[in-house]
Amino acid sequence: MPENLISKTKAVLQRMNVLPVLNEVQDHKKVMISDLDVARIKKYQQLYGGNPPWKMRSFRNIKGETTIVHRHLLNMPKVTAKKLSSLVFNQKAKVDVSFEDDDPSKDSKAYDNAANEYVHQVLKDNRFNETFPRWLEYMFGVGGIVILPQWNDGLKINFATADAFYPISTDSTGVSEAAIVSTSTQNGKYYTLFTWYEKKVSDDNSYIVTNQLYQSINADDVGSRVPLSTVYPDLAKSWEFTGYSRAPFIYLRPNVANNKDMASPIGIPPYANAIDTLRTLDEIYDTLFQEFRMGKRRIIAPTSMFKRNMDPVTGKVDYAVDLDEEVYKAFKWDATNGDAPAKPEDITLGLRQEDIISALNGVLRIYASQIGLSPGAFTMDENGVQTATEVISQNSETYHTKNDHETMIEEALIQLVHLILDIGHDHGEYSGSLDVDVSVNFDDSIAQDRNENLAYYMQASGNKPLMPRLQAIQQAFNLTDDEAKSYLQQLQSEEPGQGDMTDVAGEEE
Repeated sequence: MPENLISKTKAVLQRMNVLPVLNEVQDHKKVMISDLDVARIKKYQQLYGGNPPWKMRSFRNIKGETTIVHRHLLNMPKVTAKKLSSLVFNQKAKVDVSFEDDDPSKDSKAYDNAANEYVHQVLKDNRFNETFPRWLEYMFGVGGIVILPQWNDGLKINFATADAFYPISTDSTGVSEAAIVSTSTQNGKYYTLFTWYEKKVSDDNSYIVTNQLYQSINADDVGSRVPLSTVYPDLAKSWEFTGYSRAPFIYLRPNVANNKDMASPIGIPPYANAIDTLRTLDEIYDTLFQEFRMGKRRIIAPTSMFKRNMDPVTGKVDYAVDLDEEVYKAFKWDATNGDAPAKPEDITLGLRQEDIISALNGVLRIYASQIGLSPGAFTMDENGVQTATEVISQNSETYHTKNDHETMIEEALIQLVHLILDIGHDHGEYSGSLDVDVSVNFDDSIAQDRNENLAYYMQASGNKPLMPRLQAIQQAFNLTDDEAKSYLQQLQSEEPGQGDMTDVAGEEE
């Protein structure tokens, strides 16, 4: 699939019904996705994009007129996706490759090999550690993404959103065959490219990739099939991946069971079962803004106190106060009953923002538990919704949820490394062994409660030191071996009684 097309897919596919076309194409397997799956993905995209069905609200004013206004939104699906993405992966995460005969725990040079060097270079060239967190956010926001390592004047790591992915078959490792759809626009015409990744019937370790292009003058239709050269003159109609033990794509989804359709391989976002709570949160949040708008100062007075003169032509009455300030409210006073004229009166009501914020925090705690996070993961204060930044206890729900999602991400990264080596080997960029072991370090130090861990293991060891001092310095400050040794030497020289022996015994005569 041509580079940079995938990112353009989302907006068009929301308007197009490509599913019937995929199932009607001859010589290709039917996709496993249903109309309900497509509708759910679209709903999740709307929620993540800040366009929920309840975005607008209506009310009737005192004139009996219906008024429609925008509701103020917390956009918690976006906040949730960002929170989880930063929790499970950061730029300090590291992927290392060793050959199967090497043991990194015993050999410090096990990662000093051509495979590890090649993989790191490909990831660096693609700015993977900077790009991947953003796509993980999309995964948590919508329910899945596709990672596509492809050869295009070098090995490129592309991505596709959930709405562009149509599974065909699954096996014990996940989705094994799929169709991926991308779109483009040229000269007022809409083009849709279908790419099938299917296993070769005669060889289970080989894949056939097939491309078909469709053209339409209507953005809402796929249109009719046209030659690939219409838009992609250098794109082959089909080609083979030979000798691959895994699919040439990676479908990554949150580690959340799809209870909407247990037979579907499509993932769902963590908030999929908390949509009613999301609406409640937005309604309470909107109430907070209404409270400030409707709680502004108001002074009521009889209309006779406002009147100044009347235009004899139009009959309009001029008032002696500036009504644009929205402070004064007039009412009619009946002068025939003999009562004294009413006086202006301040009827401003006290604000209830503390009660509303308290209610909002209560629902945020419920929401946190629904998506697998600990109570207090989200809080509301005068600065808006805040996410917890403190370290995470190993016994907390957040820690367990983090580990659950990391399991899926780790498997995807391992598969990505194998594909990088396979593709690089096919194109002559890598010539080493393909029998490798892959380790993923998520750098959990930013999320774990180190004090809690230390207390636990110190107690288990009888309160004895658990780590060499040099290694502790190196990990605490992210230093090289030489830098850590220099730190240790400085510390030892500054400690009383820790000088060189000659400082105590004196130099020999």
